[in-house]
Amino acid sequence: MYRNPIIWADDPDLDVIRVNDTYYMVSTTMHMMPGCVILRSYDLIHWETAVHVYDVLDGTPAHRLEGGRHIYGQGMWAGSLRFHKGKFYVVFAANDTHRTYLYTAVDIGGPWTKQYIDGFYHDCSLLFDDDDSAYLIYGNTDIYLTELEDDLSGPKPGGLHRIVVREKQEHHLGYEGAHLYQIDGRYYAFFIHIAKANGRRTQACYAADSLEGEFVGGDVFNDDIPPSSPAARPNSRIFNTTCWSGCRNAAAGSSRISMRTAICCYENSIIAVHNDVELAFDTSCSLENLDGNGSMGTKLRHSDGAVGILRQGHHNGRRHRTWRCTAERKKGI
Repeated sequence: MYRNPIIWADDPDLDVIRVNDTYYMVSTTMHMMPGCVILRSYDLIHWETAVHVYDVLDGTPAHRLEGGRHIYGQGMWAGSLRFHKGKFYVVFAANDTHRTYLYTAVDIGGPWTKQYIDGFYHDCSLLFDDDDSAYLIYGNTDIYLTELEDDLSGPKPGGLHRIVVREKQEHHLGYEGAHLYQIDGRYYAFFIHIAKANGRRTQACYAADSLEGEFVGGDVFNDDIPPSSPAARPNSRIFNTTCWSGCRNAAAGSSRISMRTAICCYENSIIAVHNDVELAFDTSCSLENLDGNGSMGTKLRHSDGAVGILRQGHHNGRRHRTWRCTAERKKGI
């Protein structure tokens, strides 16, 4: 048996993908540099740090802590991680610059190439369809779907642009934290919201037979879950959603820890196996299948829930020398 949380760290707004036998997970890093951390796992339980996508995001005065400006609680939020035709893609919007960033790499370890997508797409999720066309789903309360140019530089002229779902309930927080997937020819869109009727975060899922069709669905998971990401297990229609929980005020620095629970895809509908995140769970994943000899050591350096020591600073201090670290340790610290 394993116990939640699976990672005792601040890892919000997770997005998880599987490439061959490996899972990769990206999360929000806001004002921290280096940023956009990607973790790696082979069983959705044990994780290690694979890479930080960028050393410095941008060189604005606020990023450099100049003139009394800062990006605390802003910066990089809710990255979307995808792998398509031999290349990794990370897309996210920064709340301070109001720009949308795209990073690409052939290898998860980099180098990562940076470009911009024209426009600002809140909590966006990238989808590559079977015909290689690319789309972003994004928004708050009104959730939009926009087709992109072939080079992902911006919206495609004359391409698909529509509202997928509109929040109709009285709410404290309208639909956001979008994730879009195509599974067996059907399209699934996941969101979270806080309806006034229950007063806590609820996971919703809507499905459609085509991107032009009507998305139908509703709430599927009710356990105060902020944006979460389904991740398919090999040779199975069961999905393990690795999500974060415990956040009450991100701007105040509360920790948002990673949890794992299970949902099931059955007869074109998404149903929740549990209506709350279980504190302990079992898994059918065999460690013997991970590296041939039952040892995690050749693939993961840490198997106790730790992801290793991460050395980050806030803002662009390391590059612009606005702060520095020393080896000296003060008494009592």
